[in-house]
Amino acid sequence: MEFLKLARREEIYKEYFPLFKTLRPEQVSIFDALGYFVAEDIVAPENVPYFPRSTVDGYAVKAQDTVGASAENPVLLKVLGEIPMASKPNITLEPGAAVKIWTGGWLPDGADAVVMLENASITGGYVEIYKPVASGENVIKVGDDVRAGDVIIEKGKRLRPQEIGILQTFGILEVKVIRKPRVLLIPTGNELVEPWQEPKDGKIRETNSVTVTSLIREYCELVKRHPIIRDDQKTLYEVLRENMAEFDLILISGGSSKGAGDFGVSAIEEFEGAEILFHGVYISPGKPTIFARVREKPIIGLPGHPVSSFVSTYLFVIPLLKFLQGATDFCPKPAGYLTAGQDIPSKAGREEWIRVKRDGDYLYPLFSESGILSSLVKSDGLVRIPEELEGVHKGFKVEFYPI
Repeated sequence: MEFLKLARREEIYKEYFPLFKTLRPEQVSIFDALGYFVAEDIVAPENVPYFPRSTVDGYAVKAQDTVGASAENPVLLKVLGEIPMASKPNITLEPGAAVKIWTGGWLPDGADAVVMLENASITGGYVEIYKPVASGENVIKVGDDVRAGDVIIEKGKRLRPQEIGILQTFGILEVKVIRKPRVLLIPTGNELVEPWQEPKDGKIRETNSVTVTSLIREYCELVKRHPIIRDDQKTLYEVLRENMAEFDLILISGGSSKGAGDFGVSAIEEFEGAEILFHGVYISPGKPTIFARVREKPIIGLPGHPVSSFVSTYLFVIPLLKFLQGATDFCPKPAGYLTAGQDIPSKAGREEWIRVKRDGDYLYPLFSESGILSSLVKSDGLVRIPEELEGVHKGFKVEFYPI
């Protein structure tokens, strides 16, 4: 059986992903929000800092009073006192005066700079300044970090530890996010046995489900693995029917290539209104990938070969999971451009994703068949060779995608 409808990778992101809706929003505690995508812009309710503060231990001064100060000719300023930490000063600085202050302390009215302790010394009730400071030096002004009304986290951004931290800075303890998807993975294949079983008579242990679920787990609320089913259209249809309502995305591992009898496509097409969006992608490895929808629910058929399955998951499943959560930046992006350490051949007419080993700024291809899982273990990432090229020569700059 031939592939029904082939698609290109960029076409999939631009035309097929938008056919699916973002999942519903929910409120979560910021202590549980790591890894979620925010459902709306988050706006700063106040200035940070809300008071002017010192960034060093030293003396709060008027910068103009320190002009010309040097070790040979220090400026002498009267010390009015000391500002305790975590307190608002009741001192207004007059010309010719200074106030001792600590890192993070509230700058008194009239002061516009802080002289570091190492550039000053106490003489009686006065301080000698040995180095001038400019207005604003060693000081953070009100709103220098964030101003009230600024968007601090944009809609569609994934929450990292630093975003969680800034939310707590404002006392924001709950945040509206898009809920994470629930995913079912169905491994298929007459040649497969469960990972805990001993393979005999030409059978092999099923491994793709563990690799795929490990790849996608951080983007999911739940990833459930179904027991292996045989290459049977009726059985696959029943499993899909029984689980369709519970999961946001269903992955079928195997049963997508023409050599497998294509029972994956046939099982999906049994559903009323089912649509095979594409069957086959202009990439290698990973060509026999299915993308379908049934009752607005996405179903992806992953190739059975381990490397093909890994690449398809990296290029399509993870981006779709991000898209369903409202991510604005869901497409895979290269970490940078590195140098091919040797010629990397490929076939024109399809986009090739080559496993590579990294040595400094140089990349070396690891060529093997798509069933050789050890090539992924040995690799540091992938290199994309555009479909219009017949490979690249040694010394050529290539896109590097770490994995």
